[in-house]
This record gives sequence, structure tokens and C-alpha cells, in this order.
Amino acid sequence: IYRRQNVSEYWISKQLYSPSYISLETALEYYGLIPEAVTGIQNITTRTTKKWKTSLGMFRYYHIKQNRFFGYLQKALLNSTYFLCASPEKALLDIFYFGKGEWTFPRISELRLQNLEQLDLKKLQNDAEIMASPKVTRAVTIFINTRAT
Repeated sequence: IYRRQNVSEYWISKQLYSPSYISLETALEYYGLIPEAVTGIQNITTRTTKKWKTSLGMFRYYHIKQNRFFGYLQKALLNSTYFLCASPEKALLDIFYFGKGEWTFPRISELRLQNLEQLDLKKLQNDAEIMASPKVTRAVTIFINTRAT
């Protein structure tokens, strides 16, 4: 089969399991907030947690309650298609939410975050309030306090 254009894995992830948006390390990589390349595409969904291994790579979908399914933006691709991606702030909140255990300063440092001028700290705090997760709120407080020093 011949294709006129390459198909984006980001677009495929939206088609494979919907509703969903790209988040977690995949979104952090997309925004240049982490230096590492991420293998596979990580998504958030209101549906059941699932993963698919395909010839194009691994697609993972993590379940979240409907009231925490927000904070994503429509991103255009070159061929007039689009995908949904967490805002930089929501991607970080999703990392805090889905990460097992508590988030300490050393643990947050291990994320090796960079280009942090992209983050709107007020939006980060507001979105953390919407998430209504004590663990996320604690992590955001630590993150913001370490940025102030």
C-alpha cells in the first residue's frame, strides 16, 4: 500500500482509542520539557486502561475520572489533521497524579525538567485545584517552592 504522506503516531493514538489525549512523558517530550526521547505514546482516557503494541510502536492509555479529563489542546499536523495533547501544565499534573508514591524535591529533580519558562505557574496551581488530588497539590507546592529558590 502506498501512502502520499506519513501518518503521525500522535494522530493514530487519537483514532485508536477515543476519547483520549496525549500526556505524561510523551507530552513533556513534545514540548521540550524533558531531554529524553520517549518510547511509545502515552495517553489519558476516560475509558478502561489499555495498551497496544503495533508495528508503529506502543500506545498506552491510562484511565482517569471524567472530572480530571481536561487541560488538553488541539494540535495541528501538517496534513490538515490534528491530535489532542495535554497543556504543559496538565502533562506535569498527570505525571504527579499517575506516579506511584509521594513526590519529593529529589524525585521531582529526577524528571530532569528543562525549558520551564513555558510553564504558567498560576495555571499549574489552578489546574491542580481542579484535579482535586491532595497528592498532586502537595507535588505542585514542592515544585513551585523549589522554583522560587
